[in-house]
Amino acid sequence: MADRVEEIRADRTARELRLAQLLPALAREFEGRRSDAEIRECADAVLARFDDARVRTHVVTLALRQTRECLRQDHCDAVSA
Repeated sequence: MADRVEEIRADRTARELRLAQLLPALAREFEGRRSDAEIRECADAVLARFDDARVRTHVVTLALRQTRECLRQDHCDAVSA
């Protein structure tokens, strides 16, 4: 079972699904201020912070908040981290 859990955590599919949830709202909010590539890069970097989280129930909510905060700055700290 432990091996299976590590396989699941290593699978990028879950992150891709979360990105699909985040990107439409972020694209609408930051349209004209950030490129789609910048938004995706920032959201992906923020989601990467949660890759090792044991409980992922609120990952999308937390990632959305953190990505918004990051994109509001002049430079996205999540990408440079």
